[in-house]
Amino acid sequence: MSEFEYDKLSVDEKRLVQGIRGVEDGIRTLQKEYELAVFDLERKWSAKFKEAYERRFAYISGTATPTAEQITAGEMKSRRLNSDYKVLPTLKGEAKPASLDNFWLNVLSNSHIESYIVETDVPALKHLINIVLSYPSKAKAPTPAFAIEFHFSPNAFFKNAKLKLTFYYKDEINAAGQLLYSHIAADKVNWKPKKNLVQKAAKNGQGSDDDEGDESFFSIFEPPSSITTPSAGGTANKNDDFEKDMALTHAFDFGLELKRLVLPNAVDYLLGEAEGEYDDDDDDDDNWDEYSIGGESD
Repeated sequence: MSEFEYDKLSVDEKRLVQGIRGVEDGIRTLQKEYELAVFDLERKWSAKFKEAYERRFAYISGTATPTAEQITAGEMKSRRLNSDYKVLPTLKGEAKPASLDNFWLNVLSNSHIESYIVETDVPALKHLINIVLSYPSKAKAPTPAFAIEFHFSPNAFFKNAKLKLTFYYKDEINAAGQLLYSHIAADKVNWKPKKNLVQKAAKNGQGSDDDEGDESFFSIFEPPSSITTPSAGGTANKNDDFEKDMALTHAFDFGLELKRLVLPNAVDYLLGEAEGEYDDDDDDDDNWDEYSIGGESD
């Protein structure tokens, strides 16, 4: 425990302390400007990433075939990750059209997103054909935000072809220099009669000892109202604040897992090779420590 006592300082020493505090206040302003600039850079670069993601979707769906150079690059990484990898026969001419069924279901099942999926979700998630990352324009989202959009083929469960989640930050930072979570927006699932998987999972989970047994993957599209609107500040009830913080963290963990890890490295998750390469490092980084809900803001 420090023995420093501000009240015992001389006036000149107190001025020095306050001057240092003034410098550090300027540092926090720079931290905030830096975090906002980083997010703005993500938005600007998103067009380049979009092109690559669209190419990947074309390969997954079988509407295009990889080039020989891309196959070679993929095999080089496979050899780096697995010394026992067996090299494919040399491609003569163009690759034959092919597609991968249940690509995204298998990817999600090999990631931390698997904890959001219950057995009754699987038939619907077999219709998940693409996951798209985007950034709302500043006109639509003046504060930092990103969106995850799920694309589905026609199915027996809901009428939506797309379901979008948008994650909004405040343009404020906490004491650690991290952007604060603000709120989320979720598309409403247009369920077909008697096909509501959220209700079905809740019913199946009644009486279960598993705390997650009643939470469908699609529950993320039915967030509590407390996290769907911007909040100017804390409520009078600390329990309400805690529950809101937990709900926001749960939602942002979902979105950031997809944004940061799953979407850029889908094949590594598909092959079950991502855990050692990404997840262990992620734990060392204290779980998304650049963005936060906690702490006081400027």
